[in-house]
Amino acid sequence: PAMTPRRAPLRLPTPNGVRSAALAPDGDAVAAWGDDGVVRVWDADGRPRAELRPDGAVRAAAFAPPGDALATVSGRTATVWDVAAGAARCTVAGHT
Repeated sequence: PAMTPRRAPLRLPTPNGVRSAALAPDGDAVAAWGDDGVVRVWDADGRPRAELRPDGAVRAAAFAPPGDALATVSGRTATVWDVAAGAARCTVAGHT
């Protein structure tokens, strides 16, 4: 069987460390977030693609195929982001 070449570990520069991360379905991007409330997105070579600023601490995030949109959940709010534009496509607030 063919072997897949291994890449060097990707170093993600974040000011306060990484709480969690999400990988795009195509493997071409990674999003990571920490306690500063900023979701940072890099391409597979470690180049910055976007800094997203949701309202509140991010609890979870996931890319939508093919990787051009990222959904984040913070508090009772879900936001879908356009990664290329670095802007929110839509936000849905939860019920109280």
